[in-house]
Amino acid sequence: FTRTWEVTGWFAKGAPEVAAWCRVKVDLLHIDNGVLTIVDHKTGKEYASHEGQLRLYALAGMLIYSEDVTRIEAQNWYLDSGARMKFGLDVSPE
Repeated sequence: FTRTWEVTGWFAKGAPEVAAWCRVKVDLLHIDNGVLTIVDHKTGKEYASHEGQLRLYALAGMLIYSEDVTRIEAQNWYLDSGARMKFGLDVSPE
């Protein structure tokens, strides 16, 4: 994304309006019945700061897929413990 949250290329360079400023990489992305599920696999401990990552994933999903979905579920799957952290976001039409 650019500084103004427009989709751009992963390695985009140049003026701030086109240069990559924020990159989001997840392990799984799936749309089913209007629900976008975004999953990031984690190893190690669960930290409260990981919720910020989930919010960023949900924002990215909303910016890219808002015309195709009504809800976004961002999840961290902790492979060592089996725990899950979730953040949900309803996407309403403009």
